[in-house]
Amino acid sequence: MAPNTGLDIVTGATGYTGKYITRRLLARGRRVKSLTGHLNRKNPFDGRVELMPYNFDKADVLTASLQGA
Repeated sequence: MAPNTGLDIVTGATGYTGKYITRRLLARGRRVKSLTGHLNRKNPFDGRVELMPYNFDKADVLTASLQGA
C-alpha cells in the first residue's frame, strides 16, 4: 500500500500524548505540523515535524498555519 502523504495537525506533538500520535502518523507516511505553546522544547522528530506557535489570538495567522490540513 502506498503511503498517504496528507497533512495532519497535532496540537502538542512534543507533549506526552501528542508524541505518540505524531509517531504513528509519521510511520504511516503522513506529513505533520504541530501547534505548540513550547517552541523552545526539543523537536524529537528530527525535523520531520514543523512546530508552530498556537496563535489562537491571531485568527489570520492561525488559519495560514493550518492551510493544507
